[in-house]
Amino acid sequence: MSGLRMLRFGAALTTLLSAAALSTGSAVAAPPDSAAKGKGKPGEFDYYILSLVWNPEECARQGKKADPVRCVGDRRAGFLARGLWPEYENGRRPEDCAKVDAVPPEMLEAIRPIMTDDAATQQLWRRHGSCAGLSVDFYFADMRVAFERIKLPEMFKNPIGTFSLPAIEAVNRIADANPELPPASIAGVCEKKKLTEVRICVTKDLEPRTCSPNVTANCSDKDSLLAP
Repeated sequence: MSGLRMLRFGAALTTLLSAAALSTGSAVAAPPDSAAKGKGKPGEFDYYILSLVWNPEECARQGKKADPVRCVGDRRAGFLARGLWPEYENGRRPEDCAKVDAVPPEMLEAIRPIMTDDAATQQLWRRHGSCAGLSVDFYFADMRVAFERIKLPEMFKNPIGTFSLPAIEAVNRIADANPELPPASIAGVCEKKKLTEVRICVTKDLEPRTCSPNVTANCSDKDSLLAP
């Protein structure tokens, strides 16, 4: 683990555990995925995919059931974390590698600023976190470090009003804001002419790296990033 990553990791873990302690004291449809899946052994994988979901599109899908905390007015969030997925170089993805306990309520509270859906957080931990070979605290601290290292343009953090942007341009803006990302390390995922997700490949030490060939962008010139 590099010194810089250790500092950032330590800060993220401290933030998570502090939030968890405060919480204790006071009390998403997946896009098509070409990666083959199968059981693996915890900690035995090659790199991570950091998945960012475009929250306004999720809010639009949910309609009246959308969470007002992340979907309404000035509080509307932009890109949020969908997951940190262990990945193999050959394109396969380990899942459900070990039986794990549920994410405790205090950790759900601590991670909620970047991943607001508790059910999705539980599923992420069971399906993908179980393959990381980390404790629940360390896994979500890693995810927070990876998420916070990505610099998002302001319009993608807290989108105000309605706008439309070509999907490819939106992904390029994120890449331009993060010049340390190597070529072929970021991919947009589009469904029904809309950008729904951005995937970024990082090493086990959370350093940017190129993705394996199976991680491909599927957005075209006809696809858009929409803030309804």
